[in-house]
Amino acid sequence: MSLDYNFRIATVLEPERVLSVVVDALKLRPRTGGSAEEIAGPGFLLAAGVVAPRSKEMVEETLGFSPSVDLQFWLDDSQRHAAMTAMLQSVLAVLREVQGDATLLFGGETVLLLRRDGQLVLDSGTGAWTPERLAFADAPYEMRELPSL
Repeated sequence: MSLDYNFRIATVLEPERVLSVVVDALKLRPRTGGSAEEIAGPGFLLAAGVVAPRSKEMVEETLGFSPSVDLQFWLDDSQRHAAMTAMLQSVLAVLREVQGDATLLFGGETVLLLRRDGQLVLDSGTGAWTPERLAFADAPYEMRELPSL
């Protein structure tokens, strides 16, 4: 079973360029035998694309910005802890290198991270942000419960 996460960011960069930040940060390689557009990470598969119109609309209505790039993570439930840690590390790496408002969603609606107008907020209600994972956050952040879409 896989757990689905989407990192959506408003940027002028192409999806492939945002994906390359993750590939470089985690030293990943394209998946052999799979789609050339999928990247295998520790306990997850990753792909990049443009944000679908309905998904863009939901983020605009609830979070107040219009994302353009969507990084899709499919985490292997049997490797959840390691996969989640690597995914959060990679998302924070993108935030260090790519400007723009952004959000990380679980299941298309639970907000785990929100960066808007340069302010980073991490969700305090889900338990995703353990001390181990918070160690990757080298920018100032606030912890509080975030809304769902």
